Amino acid sequence: MNFLPKILIVDDSPEMLSLMVTILGATGYVLLQAESGAECLRQVAEEKPDLVILDINLPDINGIDVCRTIKADPHSAGVYVLLMTGMQFTSEDKASGYQAGAEGFLFKPFTREELLSRVNSLLKLLNAERSARQNEEFLNSLLSNIPDSVFMTDGQGHFTYKSLNFNAFFDLQPEEAAAIHTVCQLFKKQPAEYQEVLEKREIRNREIDFLPPGGHLKKLLVNVKAVEIDDSRILFTCRDITERMAAREQLKEYSKTLEKEVAQRVRELNEKTKKLEDSQRALTYLLEDVNEARIDLENANRNLSILNKELESFSYSVSHDLRAPIRAIDGFSRILLEDYDKVLDQEGNRLLGVIIKSASAMQQLIDDLLAFSRLGQRQPNRYRFDAGLLVAEVVDELKRAAGNRRIEWKIGQLPEIYADRSLLKQVFTNLLGNAVKFTGEQELAVIEVGGRQNSQETEIYVKDNGVGFEMQYAPKIFEVFQRLHDHSQFEGTGIGLAIVRKIIDKHNGKIIPDSKVGEGSVFTITLPDPHGL
Repeated sequence: MNFLPKILIVDDSPEMLSLMVTILGATGYVLLQAESGAECLRQVAEEKPDLVILDINLPDINGIDVCRTIKADPHSAGVYVLLMTGMQFTSEDKASGYQAGAEGFLFKPFTREELLSRVNSLLKLLNAERSARQNEEFLNSLLSNIPDSVFMTDGQGHFTYKSLNFNAFFDLQPEEAAAIHTVCQLFKKQPAEYQEVLEKREIRNREIDFLPPGGHLKKLLVNVKAVEIDDSRILFTCRDITERMAAREQLKEYSKTLEKEVAQRVRELNEKTKKLEDSQRALTYLLEDVNEARIDLENANRNLSILNKELESFSYSVSHDLRAPIRAIDGFSRILLEDYDKVLDQEGNRLLGVIIKSASAMQQLIDDLLAFSRLGQRQPNRYRFDAGLLVAEVVDELKRAAGNRRIEWKIGQLPEIYADRSLLKQVFTNLLGNAVKFTGEQELAVIEVGGRQNSQETEIYVKDNGVGFEMQYAPKIFEVFQRLHDHSQFEGTGIGLAIVRKIIDKHNGKIIPDSKVGEGSVFTITLPDPHGL
């Protein structure tokens, strides 16, 4: 025994109950007791015993009726019942007990050996039945978890076993499966073909077509083998190879297509080889032309270097020659304004003021042009520095120049930056100076500087709440002398942003404007950081 049986003893005699408990108590079985039919049914429902030793002559319900009730309930139908009687018992009564579902009878008076023999025999049978049921459940569970469908037939082809996935595998509805009783009906074959199976005893890897009722054609791989249960028991294993066969056909078509493509590629390769040979000859001629062009380029570079030096000399000369008369105009105009302001009328004083202002603007224009021209020759001297300290320097200078203007400065946490510090100071001077200038009409100017950094680049933006501009004109603002606002409204030479873009270009960075008229502007500069964070 590989389980501990539970036995319910039912008898209205306390002496008989005591006797049976004494005899069976030494076996180690779990024993339960009841003295009536109703108590028996209650304990069967609650305790679920394996075996009930049931006296037929009970005070409330006849034992055969109690047995019939136990067997009629699906939850207790598997409980074994041993009917016990000491009265005159006819063959009709015995037949009635078996019809009620009893597994046997025990007649009073009985000996200890008789009781143990009947009980042990029934429990062994129960254990064997339970093991067989568990094995069947295990087999069904095992077969239901494989993709194949397995079934067994007798010598006439009638099904004797089907795996749980039989209906689903063959796309059969329950009513359709119920109408199919033989393998010949399933595969729509003649009985004579089934005889081949019986004669060969084993058929391996036979491919057949299967068309389910109302379904799509399937390709099946069938293996058949006679098993040792008896000579007429045949085991079928079926595997769905529809997708495999479709893939095989696709592979054939692909192979044909591939052969055509390979042939086409060979032809194309031959043509390319011929073209390559022609190209190599042309390349030889081209190299000769390149050598000649390289010599011409070297000569042009030398000439350009000379021209750049002459241009630089010219720029310094022009700036010096222009500055002297402008300083004279400015100086004499200021003398006239200071010494002869009483002599001159109001219009004369106004005109002298215009001359002084124009001379100052001309001086600034010359300085900006000279700075712009110098950028062409200068290469950035990059190193890492704190952008926050640099911006703070520029802001301090602009605060002093702004006087009593109400300006709210929002300077965020700025990262370290890898660039030419002096050139970047010029960038922030121009951007922040423009922010101060173009917020001049605001009662409270708000200027914000912020930034972020990752392993590849550093980004810093300058934002203001000034007059803004139309974005369709954004490309023009980085060109020399291009202005989007009237000079009488906002002073400037139109070169500041051109200088900014030229510096950013020299750092292989980019500057992106974003603006709305009346809402302000944002200029975002992005610089590469080859050394990472």
